[in-house]
Amino acid sequence: MKLHLKLTVATPTTLVELLASHSELSKSAIKKVLNFGGGWVKVAGKGSPQRCRRATKALNKGDQVEFFYDDKLYAETPPAPTPIFTTPHWGIWYKPVNVVAQGTPYGDTGCMEQQVQALSGQKQVFLIHRLDREAAGLMIFAYHRMAAAKLSELWREGKVDKIYQAEVHGQPDESGRIDEPLDGKPASTRFQVVTAKAESALVQIHLETGRLHQIRRHFAHIGHPLVGDPKYGAGGDKRPMQLIATELRFQCPVDHRHQVVELPAELRLF
Repeated sequence: MKLHLKLTVATPTTLVELLASHSELSKSAIKKVLNFGGGWVKVAGKGSPQRCRRATKALNKGDQVEFFYDDKLYAETPPAPTPIFTTPHWGIWYKPVNVVAQGTPYGDTGCMEQQVQALSGQKQVFLIHRLDREAAGLMIFAYHRMAAAKLSELWREGKVDKIYQAEVHGQPDESGRIDEPLDGKPASTRFQVVTAKAESALVQIHLETGRLHQIRRHFAHIGHPLVGDPKYGAGGDKRPMQLIATELRFQCPVDHRHQVVELPAELRLF
């Protein structure tokens, strides 16, 4: 069950009391959702809503509250990311399948951003790029604002080589380039078949642009959707989506060393 409440406080109360009076959820269930990060408060209706985890938060007349509930989220224990390569300025981490890159209005518990901060011991981490929830592989996080700004600039300017592995349905050409525009913008994906199977193929992919779901949409466009893709796939796949970000190549904008970071063999498709 999903629930989204938008409330304006009429009389002083607490966050948990307000939510309990406008839903059928128990107070213990509400507290669990708040701890997960599904509660937002805008004081006196001014400024931006802020995530609020404190059930006893005092609310005054005119405060605005949003509450996001999805019972499918709370039974899951997200797997932990693994550090692959770290520096004082940034780190590259392995994102497992079904872990979101950052929080949503429904919560941020277990997202990569939160887990990396906790596991790295950093006071703050900065998300530089994203991977789809269904994908796995390498993600980079900056550990301070200067590194975040410089790394983000590298990504914007296309100065990072991003290499993926995937398994796709059917038998695409031995190698190729897909230049189908996405969302009205240029998009380019290069690929090479590494292993042809009976009904699928393992491919290595160089992502030259970074459009939403680019790899998934491009391979679906040429008639070879990714195995396990729940959105653009052929349907009926029971396996997790077979897409892994395996390699990042770039010049570190802090110490100017050329970095090639590869996913360990046991986490790759081939």
